[in-house]
Amino acid sequence: MLLTEIKQEKTNKYVFKTDTGSSFFLTRKELSDLEALNNIKEVLGGEKEKTELEFDLSDSAYETISRELVIPRGKRYALSLLSDREYSSKMLMDKLSSTGYSSEHAEIIIDYVKSFHYLDDERYAENYIRSRMQSKSRRYLERKLYEKGISKELSEEIFSKLEEENCNESPSDIEKNIIRRELSKKLKSVDPNDHEKITKVTASLVRKGFNYSDINESVSDYFSSLSS
Repeated sequence: MLLTEIKQEKTNKYVFKTDTGSSFFLTRKELSDLEALNNIKEVLGGEKEKTELEFDLSDSAYETISRELVIPRGKRYALSLLSDREYSSKMLMDKLSSTGYSSEHAEIIIDYVKSFHYLDDERYAENYIRSRMQSKSRRYLERKLYEKGISKELSEEIFSKLEEENCNESPSDIEKNIIRRELSKKLKSVDPNDHEKITKVTASLVRKGFNYSDINESVSDYFSSLSS
């Protein structure tokens, strides 16, 4: 493996790029402590970066860097993130990647936190749905979860489970109740003949994933209740 670039980011972070397209980063302290990088330190000298470099990094040196520094640091970082909030696997992968961890290292880190159930996509998705199902449409929640790496199949399983728990109220009834609450807030004091305002409110609910016919029915019911 050839190191092709060493670049200092901020004051305490050195990013190493290789001819394989992978990269990793080390802190200033890690760089000074690691014997396997003595030759690299000599190459750097007092410079902050080398953008045209062909330095042969042995497999054993790379394994040492990964095993003793990068992966343990990444595990600590992931645990710190998960102690503050829940993540899906995709969200954590994106976070690690944006911080500078390669996909190779990030996958090892993710497998580690999963092994202790600190990371669980099913638990994340269920908590996400439970906390929002009384204010958001199912279609909206499924779309958001898909963006976070949760498959449609897993979302459907969780919705089925929650529907069994709430057998006294159908999913359609839940969504209609949400629509009614939204209309009572957004159409308060609105004239029934103000079609422009009503259209804007309707379009807003459609964008949130609610059924168009349910919205129209609820709008009609809302104004009928005001006139009765």
